[in-house]
Amino acid sequence: MDGDVDLAAALAALAATLPRDSGFEWEDGPDGLHLAMLSLPKAGRGIGTGFVARVLAQADRREIPVSLEADSTGQHGDPKAVDLARWYRRFGFVLTGLTPEGWLCMHRTPRPYRGEGAILADYASVRRHGDLTDEAFAAAHASLIGEEAAEPPLGRALAP
Repeated sequence: MDGDVDLAAALAALAATLPRDSGFEWEDGPDGLHLAMLSLPKAGRGIGTGFVARVLAQADRREIPVSLEADSTGQHGDPKAVDLARWYRRFGFVLTGLTPEGWLCMHRTPRPYRGEGAILADYASVRRHGDLTDEAFAAAHASLIGEEAAEPPLGRALAP
């Protein structure tokens, strides 16, 4: 992948800005950047949102696709994983499949580089205008695993 050294240095510098007790791991390869883990001591403060926007800006600058598995605890069937997948959807990630463990695989194609501010504006716009309802998300999830949409506990629907 073009620019591996530059991307690795940029991601390491970004990781150094995270609060203590945080973690960030990634892998780069021929298919793009894979976000392996982002762990923050507390959620809901915007730290993760800003951090992911900066990471995606680096990927966009280099025209690199990004993938991940939405997994909040590492435990099969964790209902928070769906909320996490919804959160990543606001950054432009789409559902692409399931791991054998049942985690949601997601992928984001690179966007024309506009900087982290534009990524955050897009994120806010999706949040303001709503996202998939529980029913639509259940249908998308069910189609990935080849079942009819059930009514699993998918977490809250996002209000516009």
